[in-house]
Amino acid sequence: MPKFITYSPLTLGLSIVAIAAIIVSCQPNQSTNRAEDVAINHLRSQLKISAQTAIAIEAKSPLSINVSDLCQTTLPNQDGLKVSLISEDIRYILHVDKDGSRAELCSSEDAKPESTTKYMGTGYSLRYPAQWRAIDLGLENSGVSTVVFTPSRDLGGGVQDLDKLRQQLRQNQQPYAIVLRQPLNAPAIASIPDELGKEAMVTPLDAQVKGAKSANQKEFTSDNWQVKILTLTTDQFAYSVSYYQPNTAKDTEAFDQFAQSFALIDSP
Repeated sequence: MPKFITYSPLTLGLSIVAIAAIIVSCQPNQSTNRAEDVAINHLRSQLKISAQTAIAIEAKSPLSINVSDLCQTTLPNQDGLKVSLISEDIRYILHVDKDGSRAELCSSEDAKPESTTKYMGTGYSLRYPAQWRAIDLGLENSGVSTVVFTPSRDLGGGVQDLDKLRQQLRQNQQPYAIVLRQPLNAPAIASIPDELGKEAMVTPLDAQVKGAKSANQKEFTSDNWQVKILTLTTDQFAYSVSYYQPNTAKDTEAFDQFAQSFALIDSP
């Protein structure tokens, strides 16, 4: 004989409430997921992006919108979503209404990772390749300041001697740049032999562009190394950006990055 299980009204009531809670809790997620799908489909449709091109969801957040103007040139009157999508190094910002039925592309911007890093030195600033490192050898009492830039990660920790750094970099065939500031009345630094007594192609530059009194660029080859040097002088200091790379290297942009971004700033 079949057995029937009976439930009290209280048990049935609690079960119904629990089921309803589960259904309600799922609705926002379903709405959010639908908004993401609508945003992606809208972007593909508007910009003719093929199905083979990846579109990634970077972020989404609640946003007050106006259903008649999703990009908010009119006052908002309901809840919606802001969805950020990335495709081929471009960031797209879309606004979607609360039920995920409509989307509008509101803006776009470059999303490429930063390729350079800003360095603030003694009396100057510049930008260097983001994958490189800066090694500050300090400011001497004489006012001489030396900073070495290189992509090498193999240097011995704590090396603060310029000659030792150069020796390691050359042994490892690593490119590097030396940025030097020295007072005009200070003795010439003789620790950069490649810059002394070499026949070089010298190109005068417009010093006023850099805020200097004089400026030139030298280029020569020394001991199988390509060398380029930007030199600027002011009333009190001489600045040089010296770039070195092995003859086998084909990088034609690194020196230009240093030289073009180099700017004089007020210094003590």
